[in-house]
Amino acid sequence: YGGEGQVNVSGWTVRSEQGLFTIPQAQSVYTTGGNQKDIILSPGESVHFYSGRGTKGNFRLNKCMGYIEDVSPFNPSLPKNCPYIQRSEIASFSGACQDYLLSLRACQNPSANPPVPINDYACRDSLSKLNYVGCVEKYGKDADFLSNETRVWLGGEINIFDPLHDKVQLIDLQGKVVDEYTY
Repeated sequence: YGGEGQVNVSGWTVRSEQGLFTIPQAQSVYTTGGNQKDIILSPGESVHFYSGRGTKGNFRLNKCMGYIEDVSPFNPSLPKNCPYIQRSEIASFSGACQDYLLSLRACQNPSANPPVPINDYACRDSLSKLNYVGCVEKYGKDADFLSNETRVWLGGEINIFDPLHDKVQLIDLQGKVVDEYTY
């Protein structure tokens, strides 16, 4: 979106020579089975449409999404830009715990049986929060938590475009052509 202020695009129509689809709602912060709300774009934000079914719904990306990709891959893949573990946060943990935590990649969910002593409660508590839910709880209020990208899956509806030549229009709720692209 390159305009000023915010704009609600849910309910707008994308029309081609072959057909049309209506822009649906999406989750602002992904949660399993979470409620979909209108997609409201601010300057610099975008909506990306994909064919096929989004089995997990439509959602705005955030800096914790890579934890979901680690467990249940998406098509296209979700970015793996989760916050890294800071040494200062784990300095009081046992050496085995620190070694294990530092061996994990960004967005990697820890093993169900990590190589740390069973009675290392502080470590195990930290590991239990090293996942999507824990990441959202810890970083969800950060100014840079949400991405500028919302992803929407449209099933077969998106297959309305001629692969060679078409005219595609974006139409608002009042029926006004907001933008048009011819190829």
